[in-house]
Amino acid sequence: MNSTSFYYFHTDQFRYEDVKIGDLLSPLAENTYKDYSPADFNVKAVRMGWLPATPYLDKNPIEIIKDAQNQNLDPKDYLINNLKESRIRFAFEDPDNPANFVRNMFVWRSNLLGASSKGHEYFLKHLLGTKSGVLAKEIDESKRPKEIVWRNSVEGKLDLLVTLDFRMSTTCIYSDIVLPAASWYEKEDLSTTDMHPFIHPFSKALDPLWESKNDWDIFKELAKKFSELAKDHLGVQK
Repeated sequence: MNSTSFYYFHTDQFRYEDVKIGDLLSPLAENTYKDYSPADFNVKAVRMGWLPATPYLDKNPIEIIKDAQNQNLDPKDYLINNLKESRIRFAFEDPDNPANFVRNMFVWRSNLLGASSKGHEYFLKHLLGTKSGVLAKEIDESKRPKEIVWRNSVEGKLDLLVTLDFRMSTTCIYSDIVLPAASWYEKEDLSTTDMHPFIHPFSKALDPLWESKNDWDIFKELAKKFSELAKDHLGVQK
């Protein structure tokens, strides 16, 4: 899904958003949604299938399949009926429900908690649950989103933050695990930038130092270990 919406909800920035759609609408537009917030439109877009979301529902798809099979129902019919009855909801309708938290995050070669994040202090407060510089006040009841269940503020949603990077960035400093990645001249790789329309290939000049590995080898080893663990923890799932 798009990272802007992902972090807008998971870092709880919607709780501080005092912009209303009415502030942005043309004077000639219909006023049906003038009291809605940007978060409301994200929720509506998810509900109508326009916007991919992670997580998508407040119930694990594996459990949805199991329950449907136990009731001898087609999974699609089971899901539609439960959505209509609100027994299953879209996760972004209730982003501060623990069932809808992002629990594990793997960051690859991005200083997410430094230069990349927009609203760094909200990432620290709501995603990590550490000291932050949040000075804004949460919006009052009259400005709250209409499509979202409003719960008490949550500080610290992540259980695990893993970073794969060769730089000691801000994200590495806040991570539970930093995987030692090989640097530019220690691997065969391709690099691009948003400033130029071409790709930079480069060749390995020396072997990775100490315990570091190139990104691809790290990905392969992670995938292999997850596959081994899944046999015991997940088995065969539909």
